[in-house]
Amino acid sequence: MNGYSYLEDTQELKLEPFRDFYQALAEAKLKNDQDFFKLNDFIQPTEVVKLIKIMTQHPTDLSISKYPLAHYLLALINTPSAYQSNALKWAIFNTQCIELLDSKEHAATVANLCRRFRLASTIEQYYWLYNFLPSLPIELDDLVKFLKKAETENGKLFDESKESLKKTEMGQLAEIRVIYTYTYTQSERQKRNRQSNPNTPKQSQTDVKKTLRISLDGEKTYQTHFERGVAKQPPEDKTIEKVEDHNFEFNSLLAASV
Repeated sequence: MNGYSYLEDTQELKLEPFRDFYQALAEAKLKNDQDFFKLNDFIQPTEVVKLIKIMTQHPTDLSISKYPLAHYLLALINTPSAYQSNALKWAIFNTQCIELLDSKEHAATVANLCRRFRLASTIEQYYWLYNFLPSLPIELDDLVKFLKKAETENGKLFDESKESLKKTEMGQLAEIRVIYTYTYTQSERQKRNRQSNPNTPKQSQTDVKKTLRISLDGEKTYQTHFERGVAKQPPEDKTIEKVEDHNFEFNSLLAASV
């Protein structure tokens, strides 16, 4: 699976429990909007203990910047019960998106996707995302249309001081739209390439320029900017969020995943 490339073993780290959890999510099916998922539909308590043990024993080796997908998976375990079923639904959707991005050149997009939903699963001020996003299942192109429409409408309301989202939330929504638009564009490009060159080896499809950002907790993230079918980072990205110290207190497990 493509996601395994973000969960590779090292001499110090053995991440098979993370890969098993990821595979269970990636292979799940979203049948209707009434689906209700529980954590143990995808991972058993004994495996949860293994994940936590790996994370607590190797906090430096298993850093957020090196293993964003592992931290996203652990965040799903920490998600409050009121949001967990919805978080698991979006994890199913997001793992399927990761499977559409078939090389490590898309690592920046995967890292940003994991970061957005890790925060939405573990920090209260980001919970709004699960209430705002449309019901699943949904096609990726329809999701992109929904996000574009929502962003435009909230922009107009903001100009009239009637916004339904805060300015910071609008920025977060814009980043999510960029991620899903990029994913959709890449998947469509790959489909066309396979149809026109069924026997041709896969070629690198995008020049992705990455700009390093470091937050207060030491997390390294990359911003991918989508523009006219090409993912690139402008020399000066004025949409990058301000680094903030949220002054939250976490238990030892939650602190490992945030």
